[in-house]
Amino acid sequence: MRCIRSGSLAISLLVLPILSMSCASAYMRGAEPVAAPPTNATASYQVAACTDMTTQQPLPAPKIRYWLVEGGEKPVLYEQGDGEAVTMITNHWIGPDGSDTWFMWAARSYGFQWVIPQDRATGVRFVYAPGAFKSFADGDVSKVAGTAGALCTLIRD
Repeated sequence: MRCIRSGSLAISLLVLPILSMSCASAYMRGAEPVAAPPTNATASYQVAACTDMTTQQPLPAPKIRYWLVEGGEKPVLYEQGDGEAVTMITNHWIGPDGSDTWFMWAARSYGFQWVIPQDRATGVRFVYAPGAFKSFADGDVSKVAGTAGALCTLIRD
């Protein structure tokens, strides 16, 4: 695999799923690569639309699928881009409104946060550019502080 370097938020953050940033995948925090999508998902999602948070202009929606697996100690979210490897996102907490929240990041690279409300009908994916966020420990999870550069809406399949 080769490293992709670009200053374009639309290309670097939205068109590519987490693991397609092959150099960053070696430094992932809050997630890990797995062999295949789960077979016991309770819900699945795809990206419907994305927005640049600075300009409020639409961005291309990447072809990324998500699977939510519940029933364990904590819900786990899986991600797979079109033709890419699968990532299991495990860094999870419950947000103030009761929504399930996940965050993963790569050292000196991008950060991603997902929020799925308890009704499971939709969700969102926030994308943080390098230098636009910091991770911090809160108990046994790592949370994010910063400004998201993009927001993608997830719809349930």
